[in-house]
Amino acid sequence: MGFFRAMRRGLASIFRPLEMGLWWIVVCAMAALEAFGLRFRLVPLWGDRIGALAPEADTVYHQEHSGDGIRHACIVGDVCNRALIDVIKDHIRVLESAPLHASLMRVFDNCAAFRSHKNVLKPGPSIYPAAHNIRANRIDPGRRAEEAVERYFDDLGIPQGSWFICIHNRDDHYLKSAFPHRDWSYHDYRDCSIDSYLQAAEHVVQSGGYVFRMGRQTAVPLPDTRSPQIIDFSVQNGSQHLEIGLIAQCSLFLGSTSGLYTVAHLFNRPVALANLVPFSIATYATDDLFIPKLLWDEKADRLLTFQESYDIGLFDPNSAASHGSFYRDHGLKVLENDAEEIRDLCVERLGRDKGKSDTSFQEDDLLQANFKKHFLSHLAGHEFMGNVGASFLRKYLHLWQP
Repeated sequence: MGFFRAMRRGLASIFRPLEMGLWWIVVCAMAALEAFGLRFRLVPLWGDRIGALAPEADTVYHQEHSGDGIRHACIVGDVCNRALIDVIKDHIRVLESAPLHASLMRVFDNCAAFRSHKNVLKPGPSIYPAAHNIRANRIDPGRRAEEAVERYFDDLGIPQGSWFICIHNRDDHYLKSAFPHRDWSYHDYRDCSIDSYLQAAEHVVQSGGYVFRMGRQTAVPLPDTRSPQIIDFSVQNGSQHLEIGLIAQCSLFLGSTSGLYTVAHLFNRPVALANLVPFSIATYATDDLFIPKLLWDEKADRLLTFQESYDIGLFDPNSAASHGSFYRDHGLKVLENDAEEIRDLCVERLGRDKGKSDTSFQEDDLLQANFKKHFLSHLAGHEFMGNVGASFLRKYLHLWQP
């Protein structure tokens, strides 16, 4: 065993410099092409998690429509959703190769000069907001996805053209099934119950719409007593094309702190997020709405104020607040939004799209501006971020205003 480990180390010491040199040749060639008016960037995309693939592709797509003339050459490795990558390939240049992607990421991770080169782009949360809000044509999900939705509606007896929303709550069941050898407990603070989304779903049904509960391998199915207009797609094992088609056509994606909502962004669909945590990942489209989870200080036996949350790093993307141990170490219990809060969030977002001129929305502008100034203005792209749900902002005024 020692012999083979030594051999691997020896080969790596020979191969790694060669590998790095070859990628440097690629980016230097891209730089040289600029003298002829050809501008390229090399882009590694993460394809194994939908919450990375969709926003990274969204960033590249919108930057290609920014008018700066830069073309992007993307390389992706393992892919979590075949239907989604096929749609993405129709709109941006993507090469699928797990070995090439792994090689590129080794160089990217180990060479700061390579990462910062002007001909290399690694999309990330710091540039999502500005890129997403570049005005561009909507990405087309493709005829195959549209036909899948049409057939699905016919099978369910839903009239073609009916309006609907998608709802999604994050739980750990999919991750545990897809990646059984990894410990996902550090993400448990992001989980939430589907039950608290059902009042919002009933509001949609009463308004003449349909509701599709999205996700795969979810832990808890919807109750049998629900309206027949509330469909639990998550237990039906529908095709990936159907899944993409539903999200691409929905009137609203009502979600949580989970990567699936970024697919709705990719197709420029309205988004409202409940149970957002940590607070530094506020949604990155100007029309979005969100409401955060609240934090209970178990020692003080009271809710934590937003200023206290800010002071300990909940609004800092570089803090440890993305790990469950952060909350345990600070003696905090993460509280889900209740059903009424999520229903109000849904009503507000749907009302805005239907052009309702609720004067309370206008009166809340000052509150929204003050909240963003105090708690979000330090974040990259903060000027593009969505608003806090108006009812939530008023309800918990005492937690964030001095």
